[in-house]
Amino acid sequence: MNSLLQKNWYLTVVALLLFTSAGLAQTTTNVTFGSGVGAGGSNIVGSYYVDPYSLTYGGVYTTYAICDDWTNEVSDGEKWTANVTQLPLTTSPSSVNVNPPLFSPPTGSALTQTELYNEVAYLASQLVLNVNNQTKEAEISFALWELTYQQDIDGPNAQTGNDPFTYLSGEVGGTSSSEYLGAEGYLTAAEAESGYNSSGWEVLTPAGTSEGTTSSYPQEMLVHTPESSSVVMLSADIFGLLGLVFLFRRRLFRPIQ
Repeated sequence: MNSLLQKNWYLTVVALLLFTSAGLAQTTTNVTFGSGVGAGGSNIVGSYYVDPYSLTYGGVYTTYAICDDWTNEVSDGEKWTANVTQLPLTTSPSSVNVNPPLFSPPTGSALTQTELYNEVAYLASQLVLNVNNQTKEAEISFALWELTYQQDIDGPNAQTGNDPFTYLSGEVGGTSSSEYLGAEGYLTAAEAESGYNSSGWEVLTPAGTSEGTTSSYPQEMLVHTPESSSVVMLSADIFGLLGLVFLFRRRLFRPIQ
């Protein structure tokens, strides 16, 4: 076996790297917000651009990045490293290996963290379906921000200041405006979707401050995993396995001496 490894060491390394790269791609990723010409469109409520945004993560560019974080801010070209968590969550809040943690329901809430992110993903899916409707984009964005703000108000990412709906009512003329009522409607709908199938969505939770800063903490984002990415990673695994089989087939199947 040693002589075989020495003879084909470079092929062994390549095969193992295929497995390693596929595994690493599912834990952390580099994020660049925006496209260099702007992170989103011209849809603004007050001083806030509403979802969806554009960003690049792990070399994949998308114009359907959904922000679920009301407190923090990012700007075009900002870069950071994020922990990648696939939905639906399959572990309890205490065992989710993310630091800082994902948003969590408040103490005493009947909602689990898995259910919370199913609701978040439901609203994200509605945003993708309404990308050509600026009114609905605004309504769903504020419903999403209010959802995580409400749930985490005393949690590990505790937020302060005006909540999203208070801000929205000040910008659209009060709680009786059609835009405000529309946002409330989407929030109510989300709260009925704790069993939503969130498969295919990934959460990009910042692993620390933005590149080149010591205090600027970026936003958590949701992205929908491109189907092609899964195919590429599966192909990498297959090629890695075939490579190892090719290298060791003689050793594995040679006659017993």
